[in-house]
Amino acid sequence: MAMVSSLSYDTMTSIEGEVISFTLVNSSNDDINLKFPGEPITTLKARTQTKINLPKGAKVFFFQKKKKYLLMTVKNENAGKSIIVEKLIKTRKEAFGI
Repeated sequence: MAMVSSLSYDTMTSIEGEVISFTLVNSSNDDINLKFPGEPITTLKARTQTKINLPKGAKVFFFQKKKKYLLMTVKNENAGKSIIVEKLIKTRKEAFGI
């Protein structure tokens, strides 16, 4: 069973003031480092789910060989969804040609 943790930036507001709640899932056997707005690098532990509350328009980044790349921009479509991070990273790496 995957561990569930919570990461919340409820004090942050977007231009619209709307906070989007969703879950990031790391179903891989490796930890994944992500960068959230206004926070130090956060590690999503292997085999975990993390509940996220971020303002609409917030940008989340991943790292490849110490270089930062855009993983996603928070949108209304993310609300209530579970996003499998390693699959999204694979898609983004292909888009960036890395």
